[in-house]
Amino acid sequence: RGLDVKEFCDSYGVNQDTFTRLTGFSPRAVAHWAQGRKPSASTERRLAELGRLFAELEKFVAGESIGPWLKEPNPAFDGSTPLQVVERGETDRIWRMIHELDLASRANQERGKNIGFEDQMGPRWRRQLTVPITADLLPRTLQAAAT
Repeated sequence: RGLDVKEFCDSYGVNQDTFTRLTGFSPRAVAHWAQGRKPSASTERRLAELGRLFAELEKFVAGESIGPWLKEPNPAFDGSTPLQVVERGETDRIWRMIHELDLASRANQERGKNIGFEDQMGPRWRRQLTVPITADLLPRTLQAAAT
């Protein structure tokens, strides 16, 4: 089963306009998919990639917080919003951020440490990531993951 557009938008706090911008498809096509029409196989593959990206982000923040995060200027992306980064075809920058967060989280779990976000990520990532996700959301989520 492919990505359910309506469910995706509801789960991640994304409206159809933002979803359209994320995918690069026409508003009409997105509206059809939201009504239950099935996209082509090649389109399904592209939508599945978007689904994987958001599923990985959700490991670090509440799903419904991702939509608002997409529209906030982000120092980790040189002041661009994550949505702009995706629109420019630079999704790899978001994947790299996720990879760094995952590595830090795993390393701390392997050491059995119960440490906070600042200790996990260090000053460089603290500056770049706490602002974009909101100052309280990402640290709380990572602290919970480290316990």
